[in-house]
Amino acid sequence: MSETTDLPAPSKKTSAAAMVIAALGIVIVVGAIALSMKIRQRDIRVTDSESQLVQAKDDTAKLQTQLTAAQTSSALLQKQLDEAKAASAQLQQQLGNAKAETANTQVKMTATKVEATQFQQQLDDLKASSDVVQTQADDAKTEMAQLKKQVEAANAITAKLQSRVDALMAENSELQTKLADAQALLTKKKK
Repeated sequence: MSETTDLPAPSKKTSAAAMVIAALGIVIVVGAIALSMKIRQRDIRVTDSESQLVQAKDDTAKLQTQLTAAQTSSALLQKQLDEAKAASAQLQQQLGNAKAETANTQVKMTATKVEATQFQQQLDDLKASSDVVQTQADDAKTEMAQLKKQVEAANAITAKLQSRVDALMAENSELQTKLADAQALLTKKKK
């Protein structure tokens, strides 16, 4: 005899259960596929995130290098700024000294101007005195010339008087001689 399996005729319950199982299988397959896609997307995102993290680390390292360079540059600039401030302070001190010297020079110039004015006044006074003295000298020269003329006239008169005195002396001498002769003669006559 042939073996035949008699399968019971499907019942409505069995077919509903099979449908539910099939539906569950489909849902599970779809869920597995969706889950697999989500995992792939997550893996892609993780890979992207890791790539971005590596890039961020590289960028951070570059920024750290730039920060270190900037800090070094900033330290150098700070040093230069400090040196510039020190130089500026020295220049300010020199400027103050120069201003003080200028003020002293100005005071000296003012004093010199006052002295120059006084000297000019004295010079003007001396010139005026010199003019007066020159006038007096000119007057004295004129008077001296007049006196010289008077002296010359007096000398001429004196020379004439001297001539007359000499003539009178000679006359007197002659008269004295005559007187002596006359007295001698008288004395002889009396004897």
